[in-house]
Amino acid sequence: MTNKTWLITGTSSGFGKALATLLAKKGTVNLVATARNIEKLHYLDEFNHGQIQKLTLDVTNQHEIQAVVEKTNTIFGKIDILVNNAGIGRTLSITDTTMADYDLVMDTNVRSAFAFTKQTVPTMVKQHDGQIIMVSSVTGVVGHADEKLPTLVASLPCEA
Repeated sequence: MTNKTWLITGTSSGFGKALATLLAKKGTVNLVATARNIEKLHYLDEFNHGQIQKLTLDVTNQHEIQAVVEKTNTIFGKIDILVNNAGIGRTLSITDTTMADYDLVMDTNVRSAFAFTKQTVPTMVKQHDGQIIMVSSVTGVVGHADEKLPTLVASLPCEA
């Protein structure tokens, strides 16, 4: 893993923060850590060396995604490993979930991963090497209690 360039989305908390911290401690890789709020990346300051770039990023904005990929390639000359980790959730009932809520979740969790992958693959093809890691929440397998149909709808008789 020495001299590999990692670009990780969603490094302000959770898995992304843990992975960024682990890589920063090693100090043998180039790391681009992204978050909507760059202030949340202050934990990387203790590893202050030129191999770490902290970048503000709204993953729902395709122009920002393109700019981050271009900046990473400019600074480090390559992207070896892309970790699509950014994600959010809404724990509302379906009747309280708006289409704007749905769009935000899908744009953050799904569309951004596609957009980052689409922007990164040409570099990886050119260098004949690269890895893309997709991170998903356990919520994709086991939902939260508030993410079910309202009791009234769920208790309606259903004939098979």
